[in-house]
Amino acid sequence: MELFGSSDIAVRSLSGLIGVATLPVAWLAGKRVGGRSTAWAALVITAVSPFDIYYSTEVRMYSLVVLLSGLLLLAVCRALENPSPLRLFWVALFTAALLYTHYWSLYLMAVVVLLLAFLAYFRPEAREYRYVLAAVVVGALSFLPWFPIFVFQARHTGTPWAYPGTLSSVVHALSEFAGGAIPISSSPLHRVDAFLLFDLAILAVLGFSIGYGQARLDRTKRRSAFILGAVVTATLGLALIGSRISDSAYASRYAAVVYLFYVLLAGLGVSLIANSTTRMVMLTSIAVLGIIGSVPNVYTNRTEAGRTAAIIKAHISKGDVVGYCPDQLGPAVARLLPSHELLQLTFPRGTSPQFVDWVNYAQHIKKAHASSFAHRMEELASGGHTIWFVWAPGYRHFDNKCHQISKYIGQDRAYTAKEVLKFQPQRYFEPDIVMEYVPRQSVAAPSLTVAGARWPAAGRDSSTSERSLTVAEKDFRK
Repeated sequence: MELFGSSDIAVRSLSGLIGVATLPVAWLAGKRVGGRSTAWAALVITAVSPFDIYYSTEVRMYSLVVLLSGLLLLAVCRALENPSPLRLFWVALFTAALLYTHYWSLYLMAVVVLLLAFLAYFRPEAREYRYVLAAVVVGALSFLPWFPIFVFQARHTGTPWAYPGTLSSVVHALSEFAGGAIPISSSPLHRVDAFLLFDLAILAVLGFSIGYGQARLDRTKRRSAFILGAVVTATLGLALIGSRISDSAYASRYAAVVYLFYVLLAGLGVSLIANSTTRMVMLTSIAVLGIIGSVPNVYTNRTEAGRTAAIIKAHISKGDVVGYCPDQLGPAVARLLPSHELLQLTFPRGTSPQFVDWVNYAQHIKKAHASSFAHRMEELASGGHTIWFVWAPGYRHFDNKCHQISKYIGQDRAYTAKEVLKFQPQRYFEPDIVMEYVPRQSVAAPSLTVAGARWPAAGRDSSTSERSLTVAEKDFRK
């Protein structure tokens, strides 16, 4: 960001470059596991993949996870051919890089270790399995300095934004490989694409080359497909078990650790279609469906933050108050607002919106009171300032607290409430609701009674309000 800037295009460009770099890796990995026909199929599927395109246009680590998993696969394959020190070094390096990039890599590494240990045990004459296993273990040991932080995060942070997985979560993860994560891309065509990829993966595991009225078993490709399928299935299954035990999230995007393995499975399935014309028709169909599914992932905004910020900026005055519930909405909107002119705070902690503090998140939400936050915003807005409240329903642990905050301020007759932005989940992945509360200058400010407590409304007592504002401003600025 220091080199290229902090604009949307600049910060997303790195993910885009990583996504492009994944294409030759997909081709090389495909050639390694199934020959040139598999390589070209894997390249085409990756190039038009709504999943890969989606995360190649987002400022998150998932495109890097896909690239690193592909590089690790190539490094392992090369080391098994010739376990030289340099090739084993690359295995250890990519293992460490994956573990530091995303925690779901722990599940992938566990499966890889078990698979290599199994092969080393039943084929003791093949020393390369032991060497590669040792390289993976060495790479995993590099995670030890980070392990205390991992334990702290597991105990105090976790993934409070989503729910533990179910069996349907595994199916949904495989389905998203064909559709990305934008809701409006989950069309019937997306489901057709998902079924085609799944059927090709099953065909690869079965290992039958079909065409010209006959089916022939391809043992070499079947072996590669069986290993890839075992890695995908075992990793997602182990992640599901871990999710249930730890009460942590099972999000489809986390499955990026096995995405390229699944693509290679589908590529093997394409290569097992003996008739070249049928093979080309199948690959063309997947490409067309992928392009159609990718279009919404390119032009659709992830959040409504730009629109939200534009509405607020068009009508704000210096000293206005902007509140966010949940605080997860804050960073995307706040960076687009003139922060030096506004007082901004988030629920549940009442802190600034630049960052989200995930430590003991659920406990803080439980302890926070909607009435207190509503009063805090009114207190900060004393002196005739407008309150802007950005909120959205449906976030885990919040129940209806965000709606209660909006309701409490709306019931205060000192303000005129207006919904300036409606909830549109069908258009945005993370939509907002924006409420504007304009003080009624000509009306004597009444008291706001909330949950049995009587709070003085904004402007009721000028001396008290000024003292409260001064304290609140100091607290906020800290």
